[in-house]
Amino acid sequence: MSLQQGVYTVQQKINDRFLDAWERPDRDFAVVTRDPQNNDSQRWTLTPVGQVLTVQHKINGRFVDAHEVPDRDFAVVTRDPQNNDSQRWVFMPLGNDTYTIQQLSNGRFMDAWETPDRDFAVVTRDPQNNDSQRWAIKPS
Repeated sequence: MSLQQGVYTVQQKINDRFLDAWERPDRDFAVVTRDPQNNDSQRWTLTPVGQVLTVQHKINGRFVDAHEVPDRDFAVVTRDPQNNDSQRWVFMPLGNDTYTIQQLSNGRFMDAWETPDRDFAVVTRDPQNNDSQRWAIKPS
């Protein structure tokens, strides 16, 4: 099934935590995973742009983007619109509402730290071929 424009939740398959975002500049608007919050902080608007999608935070309207340098640990963040491939993502279906999410600009896959000492931060990584890069995408 191809994803249509709409509001979705994005849940990591390895730990069942939901994609969420810091809404403060002092946290670099970092994207993290959190336990269910039952509010708009875990809702994302997916918008098709050709064969790829943009992912926009429901609360603040900022777009999912990622640092493309190792010294920033390839951290996933939200940013104002850049209108470039750093904010375009390829959602590859694996079945059962499960997808991998690949950044168009560098080909790295959305992944998440699984430990609280890294604040469950979302990053991009080379392919891992495991549940750390598999995400359940469901309409909200």
